[in-house]
Amino acid sequence: MLDALHHAAHLTRTRTLDTAREFLYKAGLLGDAIFLTALEATLEVLPPSAVFTGFALPDATRAAASDFEALENLRRLALADQVDEPMQLKLWVQ
Repeated sequence: MLDALHHAAHLTRTRTLDTAREFLYKAGLLGDAIFLTALEATLEVLPPSAVFTGFALPDATRAAASDFEALENLRRLALADQVDEPMQLKLWVQ
């Protein structure tokens, strides 16, 4: 599931959200409970990007924050009815 999450984040960043959603659909993961749990857990441990926090992160965490941003955007677009917003985002309400 981590490989699928990473690939979906990559597709979101390098192509489009629709491309990533199509990948997940073709792989049969959009409704897969294990995948959805993995996405939920991943969104709770990756550092949120500056889009969500309002400040730039150190260089060492930027790649992980980019994955967070891509996966959170994908969650909002395609999976919001199945995966709740990450709890950690409540810490960054501006």
